[in-house]
Amino acid sequence: MRGRHTLEGLLIDPIGGARPGALTIEDDLIECDFGEWDGLTFTEVRRRWPEQLDAWLGSSGVAPPGGESIEAVGERVTAAVERLLAGYAGRTVVVVTHVTPIKLVLRDALATGDALLHRLFLDPAGISIVDFWRDGAVAVRSVNETGHLD
Repeated sequence: MRGRHTLEGLLIDPIGGARPGALTIEDDLIECDFGEWDGLTFTEVRRRWPEQLDAWLGSSGVAPPGGESIEAVGERVTAAVERLLAGYAGRTVVVVTHVTPIKLVLRDALATGDALLHRLFLDPAGISIVDFWRDGAVAVRSVNETGHLD
């Protein structure tokens, strides 16, 4: 897959000079499949699918035409986070992913509802830090830090 090669090529040096093979691809952390909406602006989707967009905005269980629901993305993201926590207990892990998986991790860590998903803006290459403690506690340390981009 083209994205995987790009990911490996771009991130090996910037993130701690990782050795080849030190990166793990976690397929469950890919972006939401927006189906027929993929690549379109919000305005274009609103114009072509107004009812479906309203339904999608109103319920995380509704999927875009030909895509997947936020609820489905949440299930796979939760499973991926659980695997990472089990596999890297007590260690610092850098996860590079897309907007929807990051928002879902933040939503769950902050114990908020789905409204956060449509109200939180995340910049490209923004950094969010979430601490997961062995006793099950979770703390959001930062959200969408972009100072490194200046």
